[in-house]
Amino acid sequence: MENALSLTYNKRLIAVDFICLILMANFIYEGLIKILAFQQYGIWLYYAPFLTSASSYLKYIIPIFEITLGVMLVIRQFKQFALYLSIISQLIFLAYTVSWIVFSSRIYWTFHGIWSFNRVPWFEKMIYTLAISWLCLVCLIIMRKDKPNIVRRKLSDIT
Repeated sequence: MENALSLTYNKRLIAVDFICLILMANFIYEGLIKILAFQQYGIWLYYAPFLTSASSYLKYIIPIFEITLGVMLVIRQFKQFALYLSIISQLIFLAYTVSWIVFSSRIYWTFHGIWSFNRVPWFEKMIYTLAISWLCLVCLIIMRKDKPNIVRRKLSDIT
């Protein structure tokens, strides 16, 4: 029975690794797109509602953060922290998006790596952001669910 639980848990970890690999590709791609279109991204941030004064810093911080987060998602020691950080960052972006839609009168288009050459409605970008958050949450739930009990022995117990 213990072997069957361990096998099921291993399959779950494989699913988590696969989802994290997809998320890693997403974050690294988005960070690289922002670096490759650095001038356009800087201008886009400058004209973003409520971000004009911070745009000179954010144009460096956001791509580096996304690439770092992508790398952290595939390193086992940082995976859980990276998943929490991903959820928090996506929810902050979502809160920012909703706040400028409610409190700003600007017409403003997305700057998104996947759709960088098209104008995508903000509703679709918000759905995409929520999907990433849900994937991270599913990974965290899978990682915590039904962990097999591992008996750790002290060195004195072995001898």
